[in-house]
Amino acid sequence: PVDNLFPDDLPAAAELSPDLSSQWKQTSNSSSASSDDFDYADVMASPVTLRDHVAEQIAFGFSNYSDRAFASELADGLDDSGYLRLGVGDTAARLGMPEDQALLVLETLQTFDPPGLFARDLAECLSIQLKAKDRLDPAMAALVAHLDLLAKRDFAQLKRICGVDEADLIDMLAEIRLL
Repeated sequence: PVDNLFPDDLPAAAELSPDLSSQWKQTSNSSSASSDDFDYADVMASPVTLRDHVAEQIAFGFSNYSDRAFASELADGLDDSGYLRLGVGDTAARLGMPEDQALLVLETLQTFDPPGLFARDLAECLSIQLKAKDRLDPAMAALVAHLDLLAKRDFAQLKRICGVDEADLIDMLAEIRLL
């Protein structure tokens, strides 16, 4: 029973109207209710969505209001995988932002966590992740630029284009798989 928890409140509870007083007793004596009556969803925090995570980073990543508004507009164009599905130039034109400023905003957005956000295709996504790991050297950039050859498993051509031997290409492919 919780009657003795707040002894100073008992006179105040007695001064309540009979209806309110009876409700107080019902709720205060319900401590013996089973745990089946407790709804955990009422007290649990809702899971953080990708949009929530990005919005928090936008708030801290941009001091200029117009950049922050444009960044939020681009964030609305993210799909569930974090790829940007809006045209940056079209969105900039619609909002009256110069395209060079829009590209600078996008460049900042692409530094957000997790690495790879706001990429417009797989090659850009891999490049962003490699840049975050400081692994985007010329050989790796050439590999990412020729993902079509990787899909065809044309390893001889990839070795030639990247300027690496077989062992280095195997290491590069292993690194790509980990992204």
